[in-house]
Amino acid sequence: NSRARLNLVNSNAWLNLAGGDTSPIEYRLDFPLISPLATIKDITVNQQVVCRGRKP
Repeated sequence: NSRARLNLVNSNAWLNLAGGDTSPIEYRLDFPLISPLATIKDITVNQQVVCRGRKP
């Protein structure tokens, strides 16, 4: 699989958010180590861009 995966760092983050915690939610981005290395242009969740990177 050549697609990246976005995972929660803390599995309780969504529960904390639902409980009123406004702390940032941390994610870990895992992508395959193939040559050439991937360049992250943006992160899209449910067809909405939630993060966009700058060109290197």
